[in-house]
Amino acid sequence: PEHLLAEAEDWIRQRITFVASNDPDTEPTLDWILARAEEAKKRHARHLLVIDPWDDHDFQFSRNETETQYVGRWLRKMKAWGRAEGMSVLIRAHPTKLAKDLKTKKYPVADGGDISGGARWHNKTDLGLTVYRAEEGYLEVHNWKPRFRAFGKKFGQARLKLDSRTGRLSSPAQDDAQQQQSGS
Repeated sequence: PEHLLAEAEDWIRQRITFVASNDPDTEPTLDWILARAEEAKKRHARHLLVIDPWDDHDFQFSRNETETQYVGRWLRKMKAWGRAEGMSVLIRAHPTKLAKDLKTKKYPVADGGDISGGARWHNKTDLGLTVYRAEEGYLEVHNWKPRFRAFGKKFGQARLKLDSRTGRLSSPAQDDAQQQQSGS
């Protein structure tokens, strides 16, 4: 269905501005990212800044600053910037190397403490989620930091079925109901 693809592309064009540098010598600092986001917001109404992934920007530590202090400083700056601009800021950050459980041969579910500068991620975020590949064909979304009640319960989780062909997620119950309706 090409019309669905065209609709999706139009929806994306109306709502999302991608910020990237075409100059291989430009190191995207967080100041650079925020400046580009402000420019994009002036041209188009935007309500969400997505930094994906966090570790792709050029870290510029102050003299005698630790990584944890750097993360805390930037998370404070991002929250203040988002409030001033009327935008939510979503940051995708990868955990540090996790060790597999020797018995189950699975990785543990990461939380804010498992990201470089972890204490700050856990303390400063308003909503901390981990997307975890539980088993083939399924994802779990774990809520390790809901600052506000509306964000759900701490340690709450949702299990989702992943259609690897389309990349779509659905609730396992919804997927089971659809299969029963279609007679599969």
